[in-house]
Order: sequence, then structure tokens, then C-alpha cells
Amino acid sequence: MFSAIRSMNKRTLLMHREPQVEAILLRQLSNHGYRVYPKMALSDVIGKDRGEFLPQRDFEYLCRAHLDFVVAKEHQPIFAVEFDGALHLTDPDTRSRDVIKNRLCRDAELPLLRISGAEIVPDERLTLLDYIVMRHVAWCNEIDGIDSDIREFVEALGSNATFDNLELQCDAGFQFDLKHPYPGSLAVLDRLWRDYRLAWEGDEFERCREASYLCTVQLFRFDGDFRDGYHTCEMIPRVWRNGKPAVAMFESAVRVSVREWLPVALHVPSQGAVIVGPGAVSLGEAMRQLDERVRAVWQPRIPGADPINIAENYARHKGFRAIEQWAGGNLEEFGSRHFVGS
Repeated sequence: MFSAIRSMNKRTLLMHREPQVEAILLRQLSNHGYRVYPKMALSDVIGKDRGEFLPQRDFEYLCRAHLDFVVAKEHQPIFAVEFDGALHLTDPDTRSRDVIKNRLCRDAELPLLRISGAEIVPDERLTLLDYIVMRHVAWCNEIDGIDSDIREFVEALGSNATFDNLELQCDAGFQFDLKHPYPGSLAVLDRLWRDYRLAWEGDEFERCREASYLCTVQLFRFDGDFRDGYHTCEMIPRVWRNGKPAVAMFESAVRVSVREWLPVALHVPSQGAVIVGPGAVSLGEAMRQLDERVRAVWQPRIPGADPINIAENYARHKGFRAIEQWAGGNLEEFGSRHFVGS
């Protein structure tokens, strides 16, 4: 009697770092009415309209590809998440398929969040992916209230108010961003105060007055790296003695990059500068090049998770962390035991 030859086997649904991504998404979304679907067929999430033409390769890819994760609410897709390993950066065939997926999601108006291992590294028990998703949930819950508060504020001012002193107060995105710094920043600031009597100059007045040291984390520059689609924010953390001339005892630089755009064409033209003088391109040619570039890229915005704000807030947090690391090796006279019971 011959035993059956097994020719099929079960496969693991999630590979490599994908279980970590799923855990983060569930942690931040499951209590807010969202559902997270792993490994969904692309054609089950987006579809071709009747009469719409797709190139043969795009159509074949639509029929066989999947999305790593789809976040939905009330059975409607809200955004998708793709975890990109090393091949997505180095393998031409993989990158080519990514471009097709980007283009299909753009055409279906489905925001696509592409992340790597950097977005799932814990920092103060949270990750950058946690922060991105937390802000999206908060935006959906709070933006109507922020808009209402702004309307009431403007109505109360009357007709004598000028635009100059209202621009930021009436910017809902700005007001939302103020309410949602990276959550770990507050924990770091509390430790700096407790362990070293070091206060942030933007903290409460009493803490700043009593502090032995003051610090700041100032924006140095934004740098849109158009070569690889990332938005970079650089911050300068500084520390000085309170009551003394503001001569820095510590000064450094921290940088955070968050993906800002995705390619939707295999070739993305570089962002050229307009040169004045002999050999300069005409204004018409410059505009043509700009239009070509705009059509080759996509900014898949997720409400509440603008890459500029994400990068700025996370870079500020990294600045506070750099100050804490420096203080641990340079402010030994102020240890945590020194302030026990204070």
C-alpha cells in the first residue's frame, strides 16, 4: 500500500517584520472602529471602472498583486500600508512593480503608506508608525471641533481684527499640530527635570525659573530630498546654564526623514534649478520640466499625518533625547538620587 505523497503545505501569512507592523496597527486602531486586513488582493480593494483602459502589464499586476495591510472603517478602505524591505530599494524589478502599485492606488485615491524598519523601531515605547496612525485617528476625532472653535474665536473678535495676527490662530492644521507632539517628548522632558533640573525654555514658567539648566531644540532647516522621495527635518538641540549668558554647554544636530512622495512613473525627472544667464532654459521649458515631474510623483496624504509635521515633531523629540544622553555623561553632580523626595 502506497502512502499519499504530500504536495501542498500551509504558508505563513505574515513574513519578516510584518507581524510587528500588524501589532502596531491593531494597537492604535482596533478600539476606534477600524479593521486591519492583512494580505488583501489588490483587485479586492480597488477596481477598474467600466470602459477604463489599463496597460496590459498594469492590468495583469492588478489581478495578481496584494497589499500588505488595508485599514478600513465601515467596510470602506481608508489607507493601505506596505512594508518595504531591502529589495524595494535595490532590485529593479521590485521597484518597477512598486511603481505600478503606487500608480494604481493613486488612480483609485487610496492613500498608500510605505514604511521600512525605521518606522517600527520603539522609542519611548512607541514607534514612528504608532505616531503616524495616532495622529490620523486624532485628526478624524478632533478636526470638526477645532474648526468650530476657530469659527467661534473669529466671530468673537469682531471686525477690528487683522489677518496678520489671525493667520496661525485660524489654521486648523497648525492648531492640531500644537496639540499632538511626539508623545515620548513629554516623558523625556520630565526625566530631564527630575534627574538634572534641566528645563525646556518652552516649559511652564516656574520650572524654567527654578531650573539649573535650560535647553531648546530649534528648527535648523527643512530639506526636501527629491532624489528618493523623503522630507528631512534638521533640529539643533542646545543646553546652557540658567541665569548665565546663553553660551551653549552642549550643541548638536539631529535629522529625521519621512517619506513625502512616491514615484508613479519609472523615470522621475530630477528637480532642476532655473539658471539665469547664457544657456538658461526658457520659462516655458522650465514649466514643462516641472509639469513632467509633478505627473511622475504622488503625495499620498493621510489626514492628520502630513510628513512635514511628522518629521518636525519627531526630530524635536530626537533633540530632547540627544540632550538627555549628553546630560547623563556630563551632569553627574545632578543624579536622580539628588532629587529623591524633592
